[in-house]
Amino acid sequence: MLTAEIDFEQVLGTVDQLSSDELDLLQMRITQSRQKKMPLALRGYPDEARELFAIPFDTYMAMSDDERDAIAFRAYKILDRWIDQELKARHAKWMLVSGGEILDASSKLIEYPAPEKLMAIGKKSGLIPFVFIYTPLIEESGWSAMSDSDYYPTLSITVGRFGAKKEEIILDGVTIEADFDTGSPELLLDYDQMVSNGVIGTIPIKQAHYRPHLGEFYPFHLRPIAVGITNDNGQTLTKDIGALFVRNWRQSPLCLVNPDREALAGRNLLLGFPLQVVLDGEKKTTQILGKKPASKKPQKRK
Repeated sequence: MLTAEIDFEQVLGTVDQLSSDELDLLQMRITQSRQKKMPLALRGYPDEARELFAIPFDTYMAMSDDERDAIAFRAYKILDRWIDQELKARHAKWMLVSGGEILDASSKLIEYPAPEKLMAIGKKSGLIPFVFIYTPLIEESGWSAMSDSDYYPTLSITVGRFGAKKEEIILDGVTIEADFDTGSPELLLDYDQMVSNGVIGTIPIKQAHYRPHLGEFYPFHLRPIAVGITNDNGQTLTKDIGALFVRNWRQSPLCLVNPDREALAGRNLLLGFPLQVVLDGEKKTTQILGKKPASKKPQKRK
């Protein structure tokens, strides 16, 4: 016991000599140690996830993309209820988890952790920095010609690199005729198409996310991009948003309803800009009137 006390005093005596980065690493190790000693009922996540949370970061980085995808898919399957529970408690759309500890969370997809941050956390902690996002269902609702009498409303958008100026988006962006569905909460794009056009770059930590649609799961990545939408007066409105980039787009369940679908524009565009949109069922056109004007506060009577 005396030896343990002396060793502990020696440890305390060295703390003040540590650098800021070393203190961060020490804090992470302390948290991991507490997680291991914490009873399962208090820890919250299923016991099956302990093995996933203990995988060394170096081992993970040396794996193939398919092996990493298998780990991410398994994590979503094992932790689905825990993920939903923790995200709802934080009113968040994503959360960052390392060693079973929730390090960060946000209600905005555009604040999704940058690859550099994930790499830094992985190197410091020695463990995989998992990022989990919410999984709302996409509610398909019908217009783009799927048959002689059925059409999907479309919305013409131009996408460019995150932070691009309006002129850059107009000149160098990729214009897509996206199926417009307010049943989808987010903008979904073809990952391979966007990488080949330079809209997004390759990702050092290619952790895939998984979401079910029409009974099938599809893998995707989340990245911030710039979006341009031209209104009826020829004015281009732009905004930086978070978008989902779906792998193997043509083979994904998102194309089962409409095999010719290029992208799926969700209500985050409608609400984020925000937009005034007129859908004309007779002409089969989508008219952008512009940004929705700010609502005027009622004046108080004198």
